[in-house]
Amino acid sequence: MRKTIWVCDKCGAEIDGEVALVKIAFSISADEDGEELRTEYGPELCPKCTEELRQYLKTKSTPEPQAKPRRAANRIDLDLGKMAALRNAGWSCAKIADEFHVSEQTIRNRMPEAIEFINSQEADL
Repeated sequence: MRKTIWVCDKCGAEIDGEVALVKIAFSISADEDGEELRTEYGPELCPKCTEELRQYLKTKSTPEPQAKPRRAANRIDLDLGKMAALRNAGWSCAKIADEFHVSEQTIRNRMPEAIEFINSQEADL
């Protein structure tokens, strides 16, 4: 008959009953058949050490997530009025991109801004 004994990785005490596994990291690999295998790493802790860890983590403040600043410094200046006028004249985004010497995606990204610019200009009249 086999008996499995769990030992706390922190204090070395034998664990009866519930074992808490603290997941620190994991790796994903594949076996010979190409099946994905997930291997988890982390200490196994007794209830006393788990509670100590929880109390320790409660004392640590969690920083507020910072919003990433937009990279406006690299933004290309485009004549939004001309861009919207060409679009209203039936030009494709690819043709407008050629005219401005930028990528088609840049035109697609900036087109709503150009149309809003034109609408605001018309509202001022």
